[in-house]
Formats: sequence, structure tokens, C-alpha cells
Amino acid sequence: MRQKSILLDQQQAFVDALSAGFSVAASSKEAGFSQATGYKLLNVAEVQAKLDAARYDLREVSGLRRVDMAAVALEAIDMARTLSDPQAMLAGVKILNDMLGYKEPDKLEVALTVSENRVQARLQQMSDAELHRIMRGDYTPLESDVIDAEEVPNG
Repeated sequence: MRQKSILLDQQQAFVDALSAGFSVAASSKEAGFSQATGYKLLNVAEVQAKLDAARYDLREVSGLRRVDMAAVALEAIDMARTLSDPQAMLAGVKILNDMLGYKEPDKLEVALTVSENRVQARLQQMSDAELHRIMRGDYTPLESDVIDAEEVPNG
């Protein structure tokens, strides 16, 4: 039982170091863990909850919100533009994209009907040349693949 409380103390030391701005590697070393263990700890629910609570407390104490940090990033990008420093501008844009969650592509869910499934299968069978002709508007072979509701047998 004593070993578990030591582990929890080490976890808290890890969370404290991360909350103070240390990297995962430095926080792991500070808490007495290997760097690999530190990265694994980031996936432990209790550690993640402690990190979330620490971040919440920090936001409450500082009074800063995401919009405030975005304004600072925009100001830094503006300064980099004024100084003609494209590398710094791109670094600022990357930070801003991370903050605003623009890293992940948009995900769309598409549901196809029976006739649309037939069209999709036909498109997958086509050559690149045929697909390019369709994109240019020179070729429309898919009309024959679309069926009317009257043609669908009742089952």
C-alpha cells in the first residue's frame, strides 16, 4: 500500500512540473520517472484529470482566456509582418491554428442510397482519364447508373 502513495506523490510531482511549464522530459526527470513513463502518464485518467484541474486553476488565477491568447498570437504575427520575418509569422500562425483547433481536417459523414452506392462503385472502377473527363464536364456516363424508384423491386 505504501508503494501506491509514493507513485501518487510522483504523479503529483510530474503534474506540478508540467503545470509549471516544464517539458514532459524535464517533468519526468523531476518526478523520478523515465521520459517514456512520463509520456505514458499523459494517458492515465487520474493524471489527465490532475492536469486539467491544474490548467483550470491557472486560467482562473491568471484571468486569461483562449481569446486573450489568440489576440497575443495575432499581435506577434503582426509584429513579425512589420519586421518582414516570414518564419516568425508562420510560427505564429501555427500556434494560432493549434489554439483554434484548425489542425484536424473537417470530417463529413456521407450516407448513400442504393442508387448512389451503384454510382460510387462505378466511379471506383473508372480510370483516372475517365474521372478527369467527368471533372472537366466532357463526359457524363453516370446517368445510366441512376435508377428511378419505379425500377426498384419491392422487397
